[in-house]
Amino acid sequence: MIRAISLALLCAVSFAAVYWVTAPDADEPVATSAAQSSEPTSSGDMQTPVAIDNTNLALRSEPTHPVRDVTPSNVTAGPKVTGPLVRVSPPAAEEPVPPPEARRELLYKPVVISAGVIRARDIEIRLAGITVTKPERSCGDGASAWPCGRVARAALRRFIRGRAIGCEIPPGADAIPNPAHCFVGDDDIGEWLVAQGWAKRSGSDYSDAEKAARDGKLGLYAESRPGLQPDEVAARR
Repeated sequence: MIRAISLALLCAVSFAAVYWVTAPDADEPVATSAAQSSEPTSSGDMQTPVAIDNTNLALRSEPTHPVRDVTPSNVTAGPKVTGPLVRVSPPAAEEPVPPPEARRELLYKPVVISAGVIRARDIEIRLAGITVTKPERSCGDGASAWPCGRVARAALRRFIRGRAIGCEIPPGADAIPNPAHCFVGDDDIGEWLVAQGWAKRSGSDYSDAEKAARDGKLGLYAESRPGLQPDEVAARR
């Protein structure tokens, strides 16, 4: 009897020793399978997060779809484009370039050849916008005839008085054209001749000046040589 009890106690002690050695630590988490960890333990529990594979995560952030070609069938396609599309800012608007302006070139010591032609720098410049009054022109009939061409030339010489004249060069031109618009100071020489009646206009310029000269019977429109007294005009007739 005593022998049986001793044998039973020895077995119990041996079993306890084996359990103590093989039992898991209380602080050590119990390993579970992936399938078990993803299932809720109860209706109120949240799912345990699943580990994420971060391999190739940087590649996944870039667009993987190709650039779509929308070129119409009747238009030549452009170069192939690869990679993501990039928005390009439009170029800044360019400021408009002002058109070139006409300029004037001064001519010194001008010589009046006729009422409408001036020589300077060994070239003869015809005034634009008028019909030249030639020096040999005569006005009036019979005893009332007078050399209006030479009188017109003398009037223009007195007007210029040897001053430099400025002739206009159009935009884009390199030299004074012929005919040209020329000035003494701010006075248009061609307009002055028409306004005084010493030349007739050519084209649409100076229409008002010519009408005023006609109405006032000035220059070429005078019935007699300007400067003659009424009794001298009667004597000539």
